[in-house]
Amino acid sequence: MRIALRLLVVLLAGACCRSGLPQGTAAGGEAAFTASQTAALIDATNPFAGLDSPSASSSADASESAADASGPASALARSPATAARNARDLNAYPTLGFSFGQTVGSLRIYVFAQDRSAQVPSVFYLRPSGSIGIFRFEYMMQAVPVYILHQPKYYNYDSIALTAERRAVLGVAPLPVGERMIFNPRSKLQVAIYANGGFAYFTRRILSEGASRFNIALQFGLNFQYPLTADSSVVTGYAINHLSNADIHFKNPGLDTNLVYVQYLFRLHRKK
Repeated sequence: MRIALRLLVVLLAGACCRSGLPQGTAAGGEAAFTASQTAALIDATNPFAGLDSPSASSSADASESAADASGPASALARSPATAARNARDLNAYPTLGFSFGQTVGSLRIYVFAQDRSAQVPSVFYLRPSGSIGIFRFEYMMQAVPVYILHQPKYYNYDSIALTAERRAVLGVAPLPVGERMIFNPRSKLQVAIYANGGFAYFTRRILSEGASRFNIALQFGLNFQYPLTADSSVVTGYAINHLSNADIHFKNPGLDTNLVYVQYLFRLHRKK
């Protein structure tokens, strides 16, 4: 059936060409009507042409899918303006962070222990908790898995070193209660202040022989956050790092140190 239809189309095409040409040019017209033109006409008039090449429909479907994928919504998602907005709005979603801090010198505010230093590696969790005007607030939870405190090896009840020897005392410090306030949450460079607190427990008494292993741990700080990608940022900051036993033991010398740190934050849930 298909072969008969093709022969009929060829005969009709030849007749049309001969009838449409001027007198004396029939031979030239037939010669000019090439095989490729005839084949094109056959394919154009053949109702079974789509069945002869099943790959045509699949390639068309693929083209439509590609067009859908590169539609306005996808172009908007890939635009530089959208990427920049996502990077500036990292704090709109819960984030997890890792930091390393080093204390530099000590302060005499309400305490008197001196000549101590510490390394404070930490894990942070931050979650949006609301806003007031232009200020945005985040609930903040911190954990120090290995608190390394360097202090004199021998000292008296008043926390005064008796020799030049030093030792490192290890501890752990969960600080589950904290709040961070961001002054400019829509800016690329964000400025924030924070306060958090918890406790620290060390493998031996710290700060004084009349003190305790258990201590209250507090931080009051200022930091600057800068986005690296749409899902991550780097933070650097300063904090007053406080340790004391809250007078639960015979002696409570306490320690306030200057803590400087760098932190890496990444978003836990991608923005849809």
